[in-house]
Amino acid sequence: MVVYRAGMDTDAYCGKCKMILAHVIHAVGATGKPARVECKTCGAIHGYRAAAPGSGKTTTTKRASTARKSPETIFEELIAGRDISQPTRYTIREEFEAETVVDHKKFGLGVVTKIMADQKIEVTFREGVKVLIHGR
Repeated sequence: MVVYRAGMDTDAYCGKCKMILAHVIHAVGATGKPARVECKTCGAIHGYRAAAPGSGKTTTTKRASTARKSPETIFEELIAGRDISQPTRYTIREEFEAETVVDHKKFGLGVVTKIMADQKIEVTFREGVKVLIHGR
């Protein structure tokens, strides 16, 4: 196993040059792999990529170690098993409780996931989380 350190040389894909070239390591991530590198050809400083994009390999440590759910997946999990046939219509005047299914004019169906201070609520919609005003 290679132990990477800042200042060492390594081969990496350069997005500016569009080739795998020699790079100098600027930073090493928590996994022990290079995180930031500098191309010795063009001088560009960028995230480390072992292979060209689209080559089918997971190339950055960030992508390999971070499995984030899309907003749509989170929304689908929240809405699963709920009665969405009669959602509460969203208006600023209405006061909402957590776990309420709401129907927003612009964003569509959503679920109240958090009651916040200053008469605000956090609502998860298919396209992501929005902070809305309520009870005014």
